[in-house]
Amino acid sequence: MSYRIKLSETDCEYFINEEKKTVSCKMFYRLKMDSDMNIVFAHLFDEYPFYPESVTATTHLSEGDTFDVNKGMQVARAKAETIAYKIARKNVKKLSGKLASMLVCTNDFENRAEDVINHNEEYRKTF
Repeated sequence: MSYRIKLSETDCEYFINEEKKTVSCKMFYRLKMDSDMNIVFAHLFDEYPFYPESVTATTHLSEGDTFDVNKGMQVARAKAETIAYKIARKNVKKLSGKLASMLVCTNDFENRAEDVINHNEEYRKTF
């Protein structure tokens, strides 16, 4: 099975302020994972971070530049997407840390179980 995590934009709203020469982008997104990963994430953190989220980013005109609404929208959207990915990365890092800890525990148990099984096999041969 192939596991994949994807940040999916669901909508964007733009706010243009000609007076201040700014463009803001409010981007709505959600984090998509396969169902197994959704279940693990929800159980480990008692939360479900896949509901639509939103972030807002604003571009400001640099000195000497000409105000261009289309370019402003592109830059604002890219800034919003960066913010969204930083938030998603933080959540996924948290998930990775928990899973790494769990893997250490499960490997330790597997090793101890193997030792007990082997010990008991040898022990039973003494009777």
